[in-house]
Amino acid sequence: MSNHLNHGRLNHGRLNHGRLKRGLALLATREPGVYLIGDRTASIRLNSRVELTAAHELASGVSGPSNQDLETKAIERICNSGFTSQSQPLPALPRRYGALPTARDVAMQLIIKRSAPELAECEWAQRDNDGGATTLALRSSARILISGRSRIATLLLHLLPQSGVGSVESADRYESPEISPMDIGMADIGMADIGGNFYQRQSARNISFALFSAKAGRSEGNINEALDRTLESERPTTHQQPTLIIHCGDLGIEDQVDWLVSSQPHLIITKPLGREVAISPIILPGQSPCLRCMELYELDRYGFSRFERIPLTQIDESSVVASHFIASLVASIALNFIDSKILTAQGVGEITYIDRLDLRAPQVVAIERHPLCGCSAGFLQ
Repeated sequence: MSNHLNHGRLNHGRLNHGRLKRGLALLATREPGVYLIGDRTASIRLNSRVELTAAHELASGVSGPSNQDLETKAIERICNSGFTSQSQPLPALPRRYGALPTARDVAMQLIIKRSAPELAECEWAQRDNDGGATTLALRSSARILISGRSRIATLLLHLLPQSGVGSVESADRYESPEISPMDIGMADIGMADIGGNFYQRQSARNISFALFSAKAGRSEGNINEALDRTLESERPTTHQQPTLIIHCGDLGIEDQVDWLVSSQPHLIITKPLGREVAISPIILPGQSPCLRCMELYELDRYGFSRFERIPLTQIDESSVVASHFIASLVASIALNFIDSKILTAQGVGEITYIDRLDLRAPQVVAIERHPLCGCSAGFLQ
């Protein structure tokens, strides 16, 4: 036992290769003794015991006695595949009463447990190879406004703070402020809440649910130094331009023009049309297709525009299942936009059509800036 521990200490330099990203496993093949590591999108073959040992060592972070040269080559091969991360970040809490948090700190343990699933997904973003810390840091400094009042809007106000977004607010606190029967079952709203003020309740509950408190001072809910450095210079505030505005329902021309002129990124979730709901592209004014481009695309492709219609038998809400699905999909698009901050992020230049009766396969359509739209001629630039 002592030899094993000593060997691990003598060869600690090999641990600089990092550790395996979370969620990986050895996958058996039809060939005895041969395994794959990875998933459907990318994988590598492990053909020998040495390579299998290297995979186990990268997973555990402990070096064992073996053929060092062969094992080092195997480790480097796995690292070059993109399946490793250089660090495993642990959350850091602020000083309280002049003392640093300890391992016995209940708040610290709570943050560690709650942030683990988010970090596990963030580290696959391949940003800074730091276990997802930088990616989650970007979320904590982001500010998202939810415009409109609907089931989907309620769910977004619940999902995004729990995913690490630093500030998620309702854009209009006076639109339908009373909790109605349509709100029951959305987030944690129940029968006892009917008649209460929706916005006051949501703000109070989000303080408890949020992964990172927007009202906290510097360093609260940090994820290691990467997050600490980000929050040192930027915290989401009510004066900060929103990273993204998500609007649910029909959009007034005043808001549309205001967001375009102010170069405000935004996304629209349309009201149901028949069995379908459409999610607009994330609109980066002057840089990507706008709502008018989407309208012209639909006129060219389908002969109509969902933005110009006369309601006959309109219903404003989707079913409970469809609302949860759409809200989760939009939240995923928003998080990808925050994490990426590039024009190739999911949802930029893409319309998503959702059949509410068949949620298995949303249709994603890429569009370009339409030649008949003013934005393509530099109108907004």
